[in-house]
Amino acid sequence: MWNLRDKLRINNSGVFGKMRRQLYIYYTQNKGGWIGVGTTLKSVPLFPHDILGVFISNSAIIGKNVIIYQHVTIGSNTLPDSKGMGAPVIEDGVLIGAGAKIIGNVHIGENARIGAGCIVTCDVPSNSVVVMVRPAIITKDYRLSNVFVDNEYCP
Repeated sequence: MWNLRDKLRINNSGVFGKMRRQLYIYYTQNKGGWIGVGTTLKSVPLFPHDILGVFISNSAIIGKNVIIYQHVTIGSNTLPDSKGMGAPVIEDGVLIGAGAKIIGNVHIGENARIGAGCIVTCDVPSNSVVVMVRPAIITKDYRLSNVFVDNEYCP
């Protein structure tokens, strides 16, 4: 996949370029993820669970020795009236936990750790750990019903 992506970055025109693009799209969609052809990768990131559910913006910059777990989004903010317009820059040695979202013009410093499920919209200094606040637990004084109802068959 990486050789195919590199060839697309060099030349994606003509018949062979279109074929490479279709193969790349097929591979990434088959894995349920997307890494933009324009994404700058200083080295191939480590994907412990393949690119399952991983989406990386075309404009993102990813450093060397980055570890990206499943269902991670590294996305651009394209809203012109937003303070965070732009794409993330991820420095070398960063670990991004499962389900994390890094959105907009943010800089993640070297060797930072982004915890599972975190939503990052601001800069993170080098050698820092980002975690979410503990979940709020709401206890009910009645029995909860978690029955699935298929709306397709409801009137």
